[in-house]
Amino acid sequence: MKILHLSDLHLVDPDRSPTSADAARAIAAGLKCVLGTHSDSDLCVISGDIAEDGEPAVYEFLRAHLGQSTMQQVLMLGNHDNRDVFLDVFGSNGVDANGFVQSKIDAGGYLFLSLDTVEEGSDAGGLCEKRLDWLAACLDNAGDRPVILAMHHPPFDVGDPIMDPIKLQNPGDLARVLDQASTVQHILFGHIHRASTYSWNGIICTSVPAFKPNAATPSEMSGPMVGVLEFSDGQIAKRVDVIPQTLGRDPQEGD
Repeated sequence: MKILHLSDLHLVDPDRSPTSADAARAIAAGLKCVLGTHSDSDLCVISGDIAEDGEPAVYEFLRAHLGQSTMQQVLMLGNHDNRDVFLDVFGSNGVDANGFVQSKIDAGGYLFLSLDTVEEGSDAGGLCEKRLDWLAACLDNAGDRPVILAMHHPPFDVGDPIMDPIKLQNPGDLARVLDQASTVQHILFGHIHRASTYSWNGIICTSVPAFKPNAATPSEMSGPMVGVLEFSDGQIAKRVDVIPQTLGRDPQEGD
């Protein structure tokens, strides 16, 4: 199973300013490049903070650019997103019975589960009983299939004084559910804007850098970065690729 892992686009309405327009062009070109280069992937996962301020124009922009690919996609929410606005644009596909943006996908012999850790009005994450019950039911029905779990907020400290207070606030409740299953092999997460690998509750957990231009000024923008994960026979291979374009130009456009 091959997964493209993107996270933390933090898109702003491209019409807001020249800077937001440059950033949007960079992200659009990056999406086109990565989806084309890795077209053999089973899933493209965006693990939250799609928008900086939850603007409708951002979700419409992303829908238009993702719609150019036939690859199966999983869109998740982070603390900067607006669940209601997201659902107005993308609809109820990938939403559970309680209105949370959580999905279950069979792909490449694996069961992929994404969690909605957004708590309204808070930058920290949480999982209420309804979301945990959904996860428990999915794991109960997983059989012997290996499971990959994705969430925006990490359920552990990462050693950052800014990010640690706004991690998942009830990791013990998540651990309790996961302890009932032995098939969860990997957790993907976002939120911290950097590539990392941790072991938590006996499970390998990985994050990727933010998929956005990595400089504050348009003249210095370089391409976003994407995680490429390949799972086979219990083994995991991961790398982080830099998308080769500057200022949002399509790599095929030339100078």
